[in-house]
Amino acid sequence: MSERYINRNILPDRLRKELRKYEKSPKRYETELEILYAEIEEKHPLALKAPAKKLKSSDLPPDLSGIFSGIGEKSATREVKALKLKGVLARWFGEIEKYEYLMLLRGDKGAGKSSFLFQIADFFAGNGMNAGFFSLEMDKESKLIKEDYRKRNIKPANEKRILVASELPEGLKTIQKAAEAFDVILIDSWQKVTGAKQQDIDRLRKAHKETIFIVITQSNTAGTTRGGNMADFDASAVAHVYEGGMATFEKNRYASESGLVYSVFEGKIVDAED
Repeated sequence: MSERYINRNILPDRLRKELRKYEKSPKRYETELEILYAEIEEKHPLALKAPAKKLKSSDLPPDLSGIFSGIGEKSATREVKALKLKGVLARWFGEIEKYEYLMLLRGDKGAGKSSFLFQIADFFAGNGMNAGFFSLEMDKESKLIKEDYRKRNIKPANEKRILVASELPEGLKTIQKAAEAFDVILIDSWQKVTGAKQQDIDRLRKAHKETIFIVITQSNTAGTTRGGNMADFDASAVAHVYEGGMATFEKNRYASESGLVYSVFEGKIVDAED
């Protein structure tokens, strides 16, 4: 018994003091120690529970060691870092990671979802990323896009990093191919992707881990994504654009500040009370 582990931190002061006294002269206090150990075993069994052995991923079977790593260890295969973004929207997005990132964008009718999506494309382009924009609600050659949306939402210096398409010749496969070519994929809107299901959004995110996906989806009367709310759970962030162009997050894993409201029509973060 005298060699057993004892966690003194969870013992009452009296027992700790007696242990210190008796263990200084164990032979002299052998009987007292046995009585004290018996009391600890009966009344404070958790104090006798040894701490768990330190475990390394290398101690695991081969089929597990490849997927587990210590929470404080650097991965031997990859390192995920937060993006150092600049611009007004950097504060709104938070410190996002370029790894399996998906933001779903919903909104009221006429609230400015498409305008906001172009502003997001401009934001990422301004941070040196190439953006592929699928405009499936409006043709890319329409005057509305060529003149209105472009002039109001895209800075001239960023136009070279933004390419727009209005067709999906191979459906979802076209988006998959584009995800290999661009840093950011923006889709307006998911309901226009023929044959695509809500779970396909998450499959895209998982298959193209280093591509950022920003997708407009339609919401149902309950306010969740039409076709099921599984996509909401899978997404890194879910944002809603309310009437008047006020955009706020319903969910944001990377938020550094909560409750931020971005005005699409003013192009700035505003007071939530405004």
